[in-house]
Amino acid sequence: MIKIRYALLLATVYLGACTLLPPKAQRSEYFETRAAGFLVDSDTREIRYTLAIDALKDIPEGSVFEVQFENPMGSAPLVTTQAADPSSAGFHFRSPPVHGLKVGKVYRMEVLLYSDASHTQQLASHHQEVQNLIDQQGLGW
Repeated sequence: MIKIRYALLLATVYLGACTLLPPKAQRSEYFETRAAGFLVDSDTREIRYTLAIDALKDIPEGSVFEVQFENPMGSAPLVTTQAADPSSAGFHFRSPPVHGLKVGKVYRMEVLLYSDASHTQQLASHHQEVQNLIDQQGLGW
């Protein structure tokens, strides 16, 4: 009886910890995640993904980022594009406003680095997951 209780306690603690541990910061060939999460702006009543990455390699002149954020509404990803500044060691991205976030769900972001604005030659990709802890419905927006 004591062994069964101990096993149930361990299983409960383990399963509880699994839901509390956020996804780890990822490292890819070109980039390392410095920070990832959701930004809540109470003035505009908007929530956006936010992602900060550091470059591990030199970024070629003229390169362009495309960042795809998982759309909680289930349709096509939310996408932002920005020029890469080769003199910068770090980059910060924000998504368009997000709707339909579910508490506890893990969402995915993907950074694609292209050689230029035509997006024909992909140089690198970087993936990061982030767990939502915001009760968007509870905010009353």
